[in-house]
Amino acid sequence: MRIVIVGPGAIGCLFASHLSKLPCIDLWILDKNPSRTKYIKEHGIKVRGISKIDVRPEKINITTNPKKIKNSDLLILCVKSHQTKKAIEKVSPCTSKNTYILTLQNGLNNIETIEKVLKRKNNIIAGITSHGATLLSPGRVRHAGKGQTIIGRTNKKTNIKDVIKIKKIFNDANIETKITDDVKSVIWSKLVLNSAINPVGTISFKKNGEIIKNKFLKDILCKTAEESAKVAKKLGIKLIYKNPSKKVIDVCKKTSENYNSMLQDILNNRKTEIDYINGAIIKKAKELGLEIPYNNMLYYLVKFLEEERIKWIQQKSTR
Repeated sequence: MRIVIVGPGAIGCLFASHLSKLPCIDLWILDKNPSRTKYIKEHGIKVRGISKIDVRPEKINITTNPKKIKNSDLLILCVKSHQTKKAIEKVSPCTSKNTYILTLQNGLNNIETIEKVLKRKNNIIAGITSHGATLLSPGRVRHAGKGQTIIGRTNKKTNIKDVIKIKKIFNDANIETKITDDVKSVIWSKLVLNSAINPVGTISFKKNGEIIKNKFLKDILCKTAEESAKVAKKLGIKLIYKNPSKKVIDVCKKTSENYNSMLQDILNNRKTEIDYINGAIIKKAKELGLEIPYNNMLYYLVKFLEEERIKWIQQKSTR
């Protein structure tokens, strides 16, 4: 099976390091960054933390040109939500109508974007992963927290036997994976947690474990999770856990050494996914007539940080 990982960020490199162990997999990484591609091609991938994996350069097929890959069987999207459209447009040369697309991205609307660009709804799989990982430099990852990966069909016409096959491959690669019949519930379940952990960690510049050690941050964390869960409930979505406050604290404990991806984006002068996480929840809440002040507050604070970082970069470049 030819598997293409789109985006060698923290999760992309982590999954690549595990999948590279399987002899039955023809693994490729597709990147948009030529210098990063060159570095990984020359130095390989190293994972440290709770996992220790070294992938030698000769074991990695990485390119910026999708035409070099040709037809792929499975394409795993590990890019930011605001990059989904461009990523799918770029990978089209190495896909066919039979290629499975798996999105493991944060936030809402990724599935709809993929369907719109590809002009099809079948063979699209969505899911979440609870692994906590930080990209230290190109191809260098700190694995800070283990968790389950859950995947499911977005359309009942998609062959369930093929989804089961993908699950088996992941499990064989030591990526604990299970299948769900309600992928929307799974996506919203992670969205609720991300809406609390990501912005609270970002505005405080704290690791996940440090958030719950501060009574003020912990209170904001729990109230935001409860608030986001209220929107999900109003939409008729059943979360995969009963108590959002308890769950968000538990996730912070399990990924205590992780700096969340939104904070990593701010620290590395990148655009965050705030519009696809809290912004998307705020939009849904407005449609439902719900007041969600914690989400609104966190959304504006993260947007402020984004703008300040951009201004700082611009000022620095003109000095």
